[in-house]
Order: sequence, then structure tokens, then C-alpha cells
Amino acid sequence: MGRLQVSILGFGKIGQALAAHLIRSGMDVCAIDRDISIARDFNEGAFSSLEPGVGEILQRAFTDGQLQVSSDAADAAGTLAVIVSIPLMVDAQRLPDSGPFVDAIVS
Repeated sequence: MGRLQVSILGFGKIGQALAAHLIRSGMDVCAIDRDISIARDFNEGAFSSLEPGVGEILQRAFTDGQLQVSSDAADAAGTLAVIVSIPLMVDAQRLPDSGPFVDAIVS
């Protein structure tokens, strides 16, 4: 990876779409998600996305070395920026549960 590199913390629906856009803009992306099956799916060529066109962009970028996928937040070290793409959940009373968001930032 020799271009500008950005990390995305949280590689769900929004993180994937954001990564695809950054990749199409010529940036390298380090995608980090605690779900280790995401990295496995990329390595096995089995990744898919529900967002139209996103899966193909990401799988190609992964194969070409423009996308790195990890479950280790330490891999974000040294990147130009870290974008947090983790949902802020709400409970039954519609009060925010910032636990997962804070946990991701702390890690």
C-alpha cells in the first residue's frame, strides 16, 4: 500500500460503502471490525455485501492490495485518519447505549 491510507473502524453496511468510495477515489483502506469472519471471507474470496456494487469493489481492492481487512484495531496505527463507523444503539426506552462505540474507540 503506497497511497494515502485511511482506517475505517466498523466494517458494516456504512463502513463498507465508505470504504468503496474511498477506494474508488484512489485511497488505500484498512477496514477493522471485531467480527473475524469478515477477514476470513475476504481471504476465501467469499465476501458479499448487500449494497449494490460494493462487494465487487471491495473484493477487487482486497485482491489488488488496496484494502486490508483486520479484526485488530492496532492495524490502524500509522494511517492518515481513522473513521469510526459504529452504530450508536438505543435501548427500549430510546436511550443511547454508547458501550459498543466507546469500546471500539478505547481499543
